[in-house]
Amino acid sequence: MESRPKSIFIVEGKHDSPFISALLIDKYKIVQLHKVCLFFKNEGNKKRKYGKETEALRDLFAQSSTFSYLVKSEGGKSFVLPLLGSIIVEMVMDSENMTSNVYCMVDLDGKAEEKQLAEIITTVKSTLDKLSIIYNISKINDEAFLGRRFIKFYYEIKVHYDKEELILPLTVLLANPTLESIVSKHFKISKNKVDEVYVKKFTLYFKNELSGLI
Repeated sequence: MESRPKSIFIVEGKHDSPFISALLIDKYKIVQLHKVCLFFKNEGNKKRKYGKETEALRDLFAQSSTFSYLVKSEGGKSFVLPLLGSIIVEMVMDSENMTSNVYCMVDLDGKAEEKQLAEIITTVKSTLDKLSIIYNISKINDEAFLGRRFIKFYYEIKVHYDKEELILPLTVLLANPTLESIVSKHFKISKNKVDEVYVKKFTLYFKNELSGLI
């Protein structure tokens, strides 16, 4: 298998993980995803969750690791945003991991795109500001999919180490208004009937239209 940059996906809802999984399988023609992708669901008390998160990152970045991807389901936007900041700090503190890709996927839930993006970037900045480093965050481009039901925003976090400048890629994925709403509308079912099977069917049906999302 060809060597690829490591990628971390921090996702909000329980159905985001199968959505990302289906996209990864299709894009990279992966036969057995569990062999190259770690999955972590944010459960348990704070101490236990922190230990598992640290362990998952260590497993991903270990020199002997066969894993290229980590998908972390956080069970709510209030958990996703602080964790995103923490993950970026972890990667910035170990410059060898700065070539990795960080993805954050959340639902818009009726919010304006710019307001949601501002919340995400503010959280990242407030976390980085606690470090004694020089950095700046720039939005490079954005792209819409399926009539703007999904929007991809690409940022670069430039961190200055003495005379060296390293770039950490950050991609924000927004579902408008929610992934469940999009899937339920396509299949003409109620949102509470949306499950992993429906999400995967939806993703595969629109695989060509969604091919550039990740």
